[in-house]
Amino acid sequence: MRDSAPSGAGGLGRGDHACLVCETDEERWRAALEFTRAGLARGERTLYVARTGGEEEARARLGVLHSVRPDQLVVASAAEAMGYANGSPFDIAARDAIWREQVRAAISDGFTGLSVTGDMAWFGELDVSLEQILDYEHRCTGIVGDLPAAALCVYDRRSFSDRTLAHAGHAHPICRGRGIGPAGVFVSRTMEIATAGPGALRLSGEVDVTNVPSLSSALRSTVEGRSALLLDLGGLEFIDVAGMRAIQRAALGLAARGGELTVLSPRPLVRRMVTMMGMDGLVRTVRSERRS
Repeated sequence: MRDSAPSGAGGLGRGDHACLVCETDEERWRAALEFTRAGLARGERTLYVARTGGEEEARARLGVLHSVRPDQLVVASAAEAMGYANGSPFDIAARDAIWREQVRAAISDGFTGLSVTGDMAWFGELDVSLEQILDYEHRCTGIVGDLPAAALCVYDRRSFSDRTLAHAGHAHPICRGRGIGPAGVFVSRTMEIATAGPGALRLSGEVDVTNVPSLSSALRSTVEGRSALLLDLGGLEFIDVAGMRAIQRAALGLAARGGELTVLSPRPLVRRMVTMMGMDGLVRTVRSERRS
């Protein structure tokens, strides 16, 4: 994750695929206006994907912006934007192909690329699993990396669980929003802890008794007020028993409130220690969420 600035869509540009976690309607529309205005200034076609029934409000909110041509600022439902019929299977490959064609169509129509703001509330309106959401978001990162495009995915904290927000934020190269925290929580000679989305931490390097207090502090502050924690350990080279106990304490605290701690990309050492310490029923381990 490249950035976790505290607010809005300012500073995002072509090639960026960002997640914004908002808490109010004001935050949601402010971000949409900022991101859309920047896309218009770059000469891109700008598309706002609205929640079901929200198209007219979106047109009214975004209508204050100046577009060179009527087809430069477009508002559509998720079904219209992606050719998706509610009740039919959510085909990830088909959505990927449609978005790539949308970018090519924008260029063919004389625009410099495509900028998309998506109100992700439509995910909650469909029968789509968390795994499908993550696969979809990873594919979107590939699209904006391959083609002249930019995408801002707006997740309303009021509409999604802590677990979904943690995983969705982690799936984006950039994540912004209130409560996510600074990009770097702690850096030492042997260990780095960084936020990787709301309720998500990325841990790399080596954890031992010398830096466990910093790990414990980061875990406590991240889980405060949440019911889920995602801990990405893909870059962790070593962890001792003291470090695992810190993770165990965080998992026990979450479990006591009905929450869950997920360990992502654990290396064999971590998997062995989870079993040795009797944590198999306490933490959920996932080999990887990244799709090729």
